[in-house]
Amino acid sequence: MVDEGFSEDAFVQILLLLPTSARRRCRLVCRRWRDVIDECTPERQVRTKILAVVNDCGEAAYVYDGHDGRRLHMWMYWPEHGDVHMVGTCNGLICLHDSGMLGDGSLSTITVANPMTGEKLALPPVPAASPQSRSSGTYAFGYHPTTGRYKVVHLPCHRARPTFDAVQVFTLGDDSSWREVAAAALATGASYNPSCGIVTVDGSAYWFTASADRVVALDLGEDERVTSFDAPPPVRPVQTPEEASWQVTAVHARLGVAVSYREPTMTRVEVWVAEGGAGERRRRWSQMYSLVERGFADGGGWIITAPHLTYGEHILTRNRTELYRRKVDGRTSGGEVTQLRPSEGAQLVMSYEIYGIGSTFAYVETREPVPRFAGDGGDGASKPAQGASVVNPRLPETYSELLSCKRRKIDSD
Repeated sequence: MVDEGFSEDAFVQILLLLPTSARRRCRLVCRRWRDVIDECTPERQVRTKILAVVNDCGEAAYVYDGHDGRRLHMWMYWPEHGDVHMVGTCNGLICLHDSGMLGDGSLSTITVANPMTGEKLALPPVPAASPQSRSSGTYAFGYHPTTGRYKVVHLPCHRARPTFDAVQVFTLGDDSSWREVAAAALATGASYNPSCGIVTVDGSAYWFTASADRVVALDLGEDERVTSFDAPPPVRPVQTPEEASWQVTAVHARLGVAVSYREPTMTRVEVWVAEGGAGERRRRWSQMYSLVERGFADGGGWIITAPHLTYGEHILTRNRTELYRRKVDGRTSGGEVTQLRPSEGAQLVMSYEIYGIGSTFAYVETREPVPRFAGDGGDGASKPAQGASVVNPRLPETYSELLSCKRRKIDSD
């Protein structure tokens, strides 16, 4: 018996009707519930897929089977305000940011959608000191595996003002407005380096400080702590040559940093991963891969992918119009670094004829509904909040149809 007068069989049947994320939250009720959920409703192993984004007068999202290379889906998101880009994906839900200028002000909308069901939900606008600053900043979309909550994070900064005292967080299913999370734990406040990106991994969002000497972590759990720790050794300014660049990325579901060096005849990339949990103030870094290839990382050469660098046993690389995967023959242990040439044994995943390939994400198909918030309408249509507009997904089935859609979009402008 799970509880007085309530049989375990009935409890299990109810659990099977719930989305996976809801079952994860139920595990937190008590030890008995946790044991029943783990034993009787195991999560099925879902094969992740590669989602590659192309900005083509809108945001085109292509989903590929990483095992046989088949294209499974393609969704097109036209901007309502001027420009739209994909913030991230979590458990089959995607987050989009649509922004643009209107006179002296700006417009900005965050939309969370399930492209498999067509359900979408626009969040309330981020509070700002003035309409002009509303679209400033950077967004991240994350999920915490313990709480089962999805959160959108906003860093209120831009290149002219990279520092801030607090970040803004919206919890899907709980919040009806954005909340501020203070960065008081950091002695000098928080800051952001836009050249290094932002990534969510295992329940936390990570980004570099403006000086790139430290990595800031926002725990997406209940306490929402903001902490920071040292950047990997090659990123520390005193040790980094001017021609180097770096960015945060996801490496085998762990926080990683890719450091790129442009040399006269080749490009070299060191991939570092963080050891330890997200709540630890001291994180140890270890180098996992060293990638070396002739040619530069710009001007026609190869480029590492972000925010997801790996897919299963593969490393993803690209040039301007093609995306490749390269299998890693086992990861070494004992501190050894795996040496790789990305072009050796590389398999073509996709080729795009006109516009360059942008971000890559891990994607899983789901029928899970988009978590709702108070005041969103509640009738299953996921109505936009006041002041927000919905980014409309469309699905051209062929490349020629995509070009036709693009021409219609240009003509309408």
